[in-house]
Amino acid sequence: MALSEADTRAKYIDPAIHSAGWTEDLIRREESAGAVEIIAGKPRRRSRGKVDYVLRVKARSKTHPVAVALIEAKKDTLPPGHGLDQAKGYAACKRLNVPFVYSSNGHLFVEFDRETGLTSPPRPMAEFPSPQALRSKYEDRMGFSLGAEEASPLLQPYASGEGTRRYYQDAAIRAAIEKTARCEIEGTPARALLSLATGAGKTFIERPGLLPVMCSPLGHGCVRPNQSRYLWRSNGDSFERTITRGESGLAWSDRSRSGQASKKTRSLATDR
Repeated sequence: MALSEADTRAKYIDPAIHSAGWTEDLIRREESAGAVEIIAGKPRRRSRGKVDYVLRVKARSKTHPVAVALIEAKKDTLPPGHGLDQAKGYAACKRLNVPFVYSSNGHLFVEFDRETGLTSPPRPMAEFPSPQALRSKYEDRMGFSLGAEEASPLLQPYASGEGTRRYYQDAAIRAAIEKTARCEIEGTPARALLSLATGAGKTFIERPGLLPVMCSPLGHGCVRPNQSRYLWRSNGDSFERTITRGESGLAWSDRSRSGQASKKTRSLATDR
């Protein structure tokens, strides 16, 4: 009897990745928004989207896990790489900001590598990579070790817990931190551009403890003695934001780059 994707996950994929060393704290199931279909000439969104496994690794026991790959489940009657062509592989990697995508029908799996654009031949689920193996592959692709000081902001937990963030916000934050970590190691200017649509949660991403960390990958999330600057675009205008550390905590000011002399300053109490 053919199994659905949900049954394939429960009966085959879950036991296989647990056997490979993936404990539940290293697995996060992310549900994307329901797809939009055209029915009788009118758009209608499905009530539920696709559920993917996001595989994460930890540098140390109490640090925040870092996403390194995702698994797409297929019906057990389909080939393991069904529907995972190069374009879809790149899109899946970009959507969740991971370097690897795995596709499995519960019996076999294939791996898509974002850097090479290649999909591996099918392999049995008994050979699925362990957390340590995927961590090594991730560090090789990123160009830094998760144990390095430059990577420390990636390991910092969300102050209000993971339930407060959306998967694409987490992906955006990790992408910016990964970029600045590489820049620090390479000795190049630390620059990253986040492009977010209205309603995507820009306010969440600019919350204290997120962007200050992104702008300064050294010092476990602390702003360095010199000022950190980055550009912030909102409602069609661009601002140059300057972050400084004072006696009362972190402070930042926004200066409009459109020619207007608008400027605002906010101070935050912080124990970092």
